[in-house]
Amino acid sequence: MSGLFGACDRGRNNRATSDGGTESIAWSGGTPSGWEDLAKPMAEYSSAEPNRPKIVSIGATWCTMSLSPWRTFSQPAVRSALLDAGYRCLVADVTNGHEVASAEVERLGLNAMPVVATFDPTTGEWTVRPQYFREEDVLDWVRVQKLRLAEKSVGGRSATPLRVGD
Repeated sequence: MSGLFGACDRGRNNRATSDGGTESIAWSGGTPSGWEDLAKPMAEYSSAEPNRPKIVSIGATWCTMSLSPWRTFSQPAVRSALLDAGYRCLVADVTNGHEVASAEVERLGLNAMPVVATFDPTTGEWTVRPQYFREEDVLDWVRVQKLRLAEKSVGGRSATPLRVGD
């Protein structure tokens, strides 16, 4: 399991600043509040709810890189957007071992934390997201997913009504 954590730095609570120094990471709230534990393989969530978008975040509380996505997912605008769009939000903290999460990271062919993946019910596929992203990126993922779901709900055609004479 130690191979999964190559990008993490155990025990550090600092990050580099643009001027070459370091700053303390003030937020240390752990996993995002209200997210469910990843209790089974991602494919089982997909097959159980094929029409619902999902997001999975796998990391460790001792991994400063894992705290960044969890901090972003804890932002009120991100939490609201995910909930409003009907996402099932799943999280795994591998700090004390987590067999399901470790197996999923390996299945995805990854070898470092953090791991964030989203399930698109319009394609039936999981997409691994970049390790670094901002609040705006997540809001964009949600916006795109909502558009895809809206298009799918009208039979794959544009939901824009035609005007008489077009």
